[in-house]
Amino acid sequence: MLKNKKIALALAGVALIALTGCVYGPQAAFKPNAMDGLLMAEYSAPMTTDFNHTEVANLKVGVAKSQNILGLVSTGDCSITAAAKEGGLTTIEYADYKYNCILGIFSTTEVRVYGK
Repeated sequence: MLKNKKIALALAGVALIALTGCVYGPQAAFKPNAMDGLLMAEYSAPMTTDFNHTEVANLKVGVAKSQNILGLVSTGDCSITAAAKEGGLTTIEYADYKYNCILGIFSTTEVRVYGK
């Protein structure tokens, strides 16, 4: 009986870890929670809501990416600084992100910055 309880507790712990892979996606000014899916989530959103006087034409783009597996292993650098460096930007007008998660097992975050 005690052995079965230990196995059940271990399985519950593994399930808890596996199901938290996509729970804490990017934290931005706008996150469309209504779009979170049990099997898959994929959405893009701005990282700010202040667009007053934001230039949108003739801007360069820089992209930075990171990956996460089971919420246990993360690789990459999806910072605004990394994206700006990748795009050769010295001035940033605005930024947004794209988030993708499959079954809470594998997720990617891509940050895009726009500027000069």
